[in-house]
Amino acid sequence: MPYTTLITVADLAAHLDVARWVVCDCRHDLVDTEAGRRAYAESHVPNARFVHLDEDLSAPKTGRNGRHPLPDPDRSARRLGELNSACIARLTSFSRATNLRRRPHHACTRSLLVI
Repeated sequence: MPYTTLITVADLAAHLDVARWVVCDCRHDLVDTEAGRRAYAESHVPNARFVHLDEDLSAPKTGRNGRHPLPDPDRSARRLGELNSACIARLTSFSRATNLRRRPHHACTRSLLVI
């Protein structure tokens, strides 16, 4: 299968047990920053790892570097190693809009940028 930016649900389902595919659950809510962790604990894609926007995909805030500054590359590499992703052939991230009245923040975009 050629790699593309987006994959289908069927492609993901066919690879859930493939060790070289890592699925990152990046659900996040800017107002309730623990909503994604709770949603993951309630249910998630089989074998998915939870990745928190503030804790895993952003550098510490200094008050001068924005709401979600890009993390240090070495810190990102360590976090990916913790996800057992040293031999990743495919990293799949997803997020979910939970409240259509405000703009959803798509942490999955950040996870792909960090990698």
